[in-house]
Amino acid sequence: MKPRHGGSTSVASIVAQIAADALEVPVERISHVAHGSTTTVSDGYGAYHSRSVVMGGSAGGFTALSAVASAPGLFSAAATAYPVTDLADLPVNSHRFEQHYTDLLVGPWPQAVDLYTARSPISWPERFVGTPLLVLHGDADPVVSVQQSIAFVDGVRRAGGEAQLHVYAGE
Repeated sequence: MKPRHGGSTSVASIVAQIAADALEVPVERISHVAHGSTTTVSDGYGAYHSRSVVMGGSAGGFTALSAVASAPGLFSAAATAYPVTDLADLPVNSHRFEQHYTDLLVGPWPQAVDLYTARSPISWPERFVGTPLLVLHGDADPVVSVQQSIAFVDGVRRAGGEAQLHVYAGE
């Protein structure tokens, strides 16, 4: 399953969607991914949890990882490219066009720092034990620092999880 997630490239449509309640849309997306996988299996579409892999890149990687963490055992693996694993890193280290994107989706920085931490996959590495992870990241990414992926994979491994990281030079 690959969540369709526009990320910052479709920020205008996201702003329209979240005008009423900016803080709930990301949480709803995560539950939709888990529900979609469960429905696909239960409705007999030939899918099996033992063969279901969730995938995503950037904000979609965040969604994929959050879905794995919110529904242990639902996915057999996750494959992510340049995933957002530490929301608190974005307003500090991201490209200037991206730095305020999370204000709309999480809350104003730094006032909502507790919410940023609570929603970040890097904060709960133990939830990934039992689900193999593949993380792909370029070392020149100006939006999501490769350090997010390095720290996340290290945390998952320390918690006893299986995570592979492939870093691409110049990407």
